[in-house]
Parts: sequence; structure tokens; C-alpha cells
Amino acid sequence: MKPGELRDRLRDGRRFLELDTRLRNIEEMVGRLAAGQVPQQPAFTAEIVIRRVQRARREVGYEGKPTLSLAAWPLQPIDFPDLFESHEVPVVRLLEQPPRLRDAGFDFATRRLSTIVEAQLRRCLIPEHKILEVWRDGPLICVVPGDDWHLCWGMRSTPETGLRINNLAFAETVYLFCDWVSKIYGNAIPIPETFKVRVMLSDMTLNGRACSLSPYRPNDFNMGDDRRPAPAAAQHFEIDVEHATADPGIMAYRLLSQIYAWFGFNANEMPYVNRSLQPLKIDLTQLR
Repeated sequence: MKPGELRDRLRDGRRFLELDTRLRNIEEMVGRLAAGQVPQQPAFTAEIVIRRVQRARREVGYEGKPTLSLAAWPLQPIDFPDLFESHEVPVVRLLEQPPRLRDAGFDFATRRLSTIVEAQLRRCLIPEHKILEVWRDGPLICVVPGDDWHLCWGMRSTPETGLRINNLAFAETVYLFCDWVSKIYGNAIPIPETFKVRVMLSDMTLNGRACSLSPYRPNDFNMGDDRRPAPAAAQHFEIDVEHATADPGIMAYRLLSQIYAWFGFNANEMPYVNRSLQPLKIDLTQLR
């Protein structure tokens, strides 16, 4: 056999091995697909959702200011096909009339009709105060002030004390958002099997001082009791939720326990919790 012929045959053999390896990989992938073993790619990355949250902060006028932002997004592709139909469809009614616990509570209702934006989302907005968005492709966004206008309401924050978080306002807002998200996704097609919920604190400083949190229900006499500063001006907290078993009290507990730990508290120091049942959950009756 001539050297050139030998080289050609060796090259053909390598090509066969490469082709055989590729065919085996394809066979394995097809087998995993048939068995449902290939994980589904998420419908959104966190980066996409965060860009939309940042846009909402700009729209409401809270970019660079103390802000509490909440977001949810599905892990499977979904649609709200009737989002732009009218003000009477269930998903739009939930946007314009989100859950509330009481009058003058710490909810995020704007009490205003929504507007359609760029044929992509529906939005309720009070400039310099609140924004609530439902995107047709799935993400849900809420932005409220992180200062005395919402998250630190009634806490007499000063440049000397820094922002004092009102833990009742925090717990109520997170609970209501979890409740709203579960109800909104009940109107999606298809209903998402799993979704993420994220709570974000941004620019939470006053006069260079970090915000602080206390484990006690606020009253006129305990504004500074056992109050602990945040380790940073911004942080996010996130959970995965299965829609079939979603419970707003459990969801809120899982998020708030992360937040209290960030401030240095044990979970058993967290207020508004029903500890008589498992799993632990934020108790709606203690928030009223």
C-alpha cells in the first residue's frame, strides 16, 4: 500500500469515529427527550427581568432612590392572550384591583386604570410612588418607595438614624405580592408549573447610613429596639415556587426569612409567623 493511500484510509477512519461519536450523542439526546430527562430552558433569564425592573424604576421616578422592587417570572413560556382585550378580563381586573388586607394598608394598589405599553405590557402607575406591571410574556413587576413613603412609613427616619424599615409594611407588601402573583398566573396559558419570585432592596441608604430592621411590631416606643443595620445598600432574595402548591403565606415566609437572616436575625425571631403548623408561614391575621 502506498503511503498516500494509507494516509487517506487513516483519515477516513478518523472521520468515521467522529461521525459515530456524533450519532451516539444524537441518539442519547433523543432518548433523554423521549424520557423527559432534558431540563427545559427557562423562559427568561434573571438579567432580562432585572432590566425590566430597572426600566420600571425609571418610569416611576425611583431610579437611584431607596426602592423596594418585587418581580416574578415563569420558568416555562406562557402567554396572557387577553391582556389587551379590555378592562373587564380577570387578569386586568387583578392588575387594577390587586389584593388588599385593609384600608390604608401597605398594599400596592394604584386605584387607577391600566394603560397598554408598546403592545408588550399593561401598567398601572402613580408617578413618584407606585408602579405595577403585567407583561404579556409572563414577568410581573412591582416597584414601591423604600423610604418613608412606603417601606419605612411612620418610622421617623432621619439622617442620623438612617432608613428604619417598618417590618409590618415589609411583611404585608411581600405577602400581598405573593398572593397577587399566584392569582395572576392562574390566568396564564398555560399556567406555569414553576415560577420565581424575587424581592430587591436598592439604594437603601440615607446620609450614607445603611437601612435597619427590627424584629418587633412597630409602635411609638420601640423605633430603635434591637434594630440592626443592613450589610449593604442593595440585595436581592429569591425563591422558586410550584404553582400547584403555591401558598402566599409560605412564599412570604421563605422570602422574609432570607431577608431577616441578611440583617443578622434567626428565623425564630421573625414576627407575624404562624409557628403552630408546618411548613411555617406568615400569618394573615397577624398582619391586620
